[in-house]
Amino acid sequence: MDVELDQLMTSFRMSFVNLCSFFLAHCIKDGKMGLQTLIQSFFMLGGSVTETTSERVITLNRNPKEPDMMGKLALGLDVLNSFNIINIDEKKYLFQLM
Repeated sequence: MDVELDQLMTSFRMSFVNLCSFFLAHCIKDGKMGLQTLIQSFFMLGGSVTETTSERVITLNRNPKEPDMMGKLALGLDVLNSFNIINIDEKKYLFQLM
């Protein structure tokens, strides 16, 4: 049981790192940011999710103490939105920074 749980957690971590790397490479124009900075500056932001019949809107709360990072994130979210991500339920994902 422990081995299976370890394998599952390793798979989750690797998928998360791959998604972060993709976001850095394709969405953040200054791809020199490290994984730790990405997690501390972006993924620790509060936010909310609003869902309708056709879309799921993920709203992140802007951190006023990091205006440069928030500018990068806003541009990155614009790129992410341009991918027109649609889930299995055919809901379009939209990301915004408030």
